[in-house]
Order: sequence, then structure tokens, then C-alpha cells
Amino acid sequence: MTTESAVLVTVEAALAVMSAGLALRGRWRLSRTFAAYVVVVWACESLVLIRPHRFYAPWFWMAKQALYDVLKLGIALELAWRTFRVFPGAQVAARRAALAILGLTTLAIVAAPTDNSTADLFLIASGQLHPRLLNGTIWLMAATLALAQWYRIPVHPFHAALLASFAAYLTLFGALLRLEGVYGWAAQRYLNAIDPPAYLLLVCWWAWIAWRPESATASAHAETIHKLQLKAASCG
Repeated sequence: MTTESAVLVTVEAALAVMSAGLALRGRWRLSRTFAAYVVVVWACESLVLIRPHRFYAPWFWMAKQALYDVLKLGIALELAWRTFRVFPGAQVAARRAALAILGLTTLAIVAAPTDNSTADLFLIASGQLHPRLLNGTIWLMAATLALAQWYRIPVHPFHAALLASFAAYLTLFGALLRLEGVYGWAAQRYLNAIDPPAYLLLVCWWAWIAWRPESATASAHAETIHKLQLKAASCG
């Protein structure tokens, strides 16, 4: 077994442990999009492990990354909604920020240099398109945390840990992809050497936050949100 395969097997095991934690602790309800992302990643990477001769290929990498990117964007939007849904003033600001970020991200993707007929389609997707979409996702995650801090809105500890860790990893992953966009296939070895262990660390952290005992902060957060929801319902 190669080092890359060994890391992938470990990632799959960590994903399984994390999934069990999300299910048994009931934390899958905190972000259904994240739960879907975990299942999709586990399924896609399992295909690579089971049938590498077919799925360890550029076409499958592009297909799964496109799906991952959509789910990552969905996670960022869902957590923003969950954070601000009972705070009308902050919700307006968050909605405006999200629309601005989505608009700029769309423009950046449309403006990506894809008109070079001699360029490799894989390098265009990995080095130009994916990093621009990742930037939008990172900014959405960062904006959620920043606006919550600005408006003094409590963020669920699971959400805060998920947003901060995911944004940090995506920043590294996006930087590696941009290197591939600049240097082409010569940068692929750095991506293959750095990204798998970085993702393994991320998944191990997720497994920890999925399994760790409920904190007093999390309980207080749930109680506060419940009271605000009841108040909003009674006012309606």
C-alpha cells in the first residue's frame, strides 16, 4: 500500500468515526448540509480506494470536487442562516454580505482565463475555477464569524469550530490549487504531498468536535435560541 493510499484509508476511518459521533450525539441536526457532505466524501473516496484503476482519474477528481464545492458553499450558507435566523437586524447585514460575496465569486469564475485552447482542461478547472469558488466559500465563512462578533450574536460552539477549521483548511487547499494554476503539473506533487495529511488533520478535528461532551456554552446557546424563537413566534 502506498503512502497516499494509507492516508486515504485513515481519512475514511476518521470520517466513519466522525459520522458515528454526529449520529449518536445528534449533531448531524446542527448542519444537515455538513452531514450530507461527510457522506458524499466518504462514498467518493471509497470508490477511489476500491477501484483506483477507474476512479483515480482526472475526470472523477473534477466531478467529485465540483460536488464537494457545491456542498461546501451550502455548508457556509446554512450555517450563516442558522446563526442569524432569529436576529432580524444582523440577518439583513448577513444577507447583503452573502449576496455581495456570491456576486463577486460569480464574476471571478466567469472572468477565469479558460479561452486557451491549448490548456489542459484539468488544470483550468483545478488551478483557475476551483480556487475562485473556494475563495467565495471562505469569505462566506469568515463573514459569518465576523458579523456574529460585530453584532455580539452567540454562535454554537460546533458551528464556530466547524467554520474556523474549514476556512483554514480551504485557505491552504486553495493556495495549493492556485500554485497548480501557475506552475501546471509541476505543482501536482506538492498538492499530493501536503493536502492529504492536512485534510486528515481536519477530519480528526471534526471527529473530536463531533464526539466531545456537550459544553455549558452549547447548552446555554440552545436555550437562548429557543427562547428567542418562542418570542418571535409570540410576536407574530
